[in-house]
Amino acid sequence: MAQALFIQIISPLSGSVVTSGEILAQAQVTLDCGLPACAGGRFNPERFKVAAALFRDDVRISEATMTYKKDIGISECRFELMGVGDYTLQVEAYDPETGLAGRNAVKFHAKGPLSPSLP
Repeated sequence: MAQALFIQIISPLSGSVVTSGEILAQAQVTLDCGLPACAGGRFNPERFKVAAALFRDDVRISEATMTYKKDIGISECRFELMGVGDYTLQVEAYDPETGLAGRNAVKFHAKGPLSPSLP
């Protein structure tokens, strides 16, 4: 039986260098036992509360609710970057029905000059 939610951050990748003024944050939420969270199943990702926070130089600069995208447990949101520097994206998920929760983070670097936002 699952003890927690496991979060795999798909985008941006840990250690990546971005040159866009905006990132697409994507994360897949599964059960820590390896079972996927599927719509209509016992662990339905549509009920998960998934949120992301963006940090620059260890200071929280933005946060957003991630939207479930109908793929197996994948949620996403967008963040505008505040210039070049080191960033951390932290994603937290919570299932209010079971109480399962999880958190993960990745670090990435924005290198300038930053191009306009993604289309």
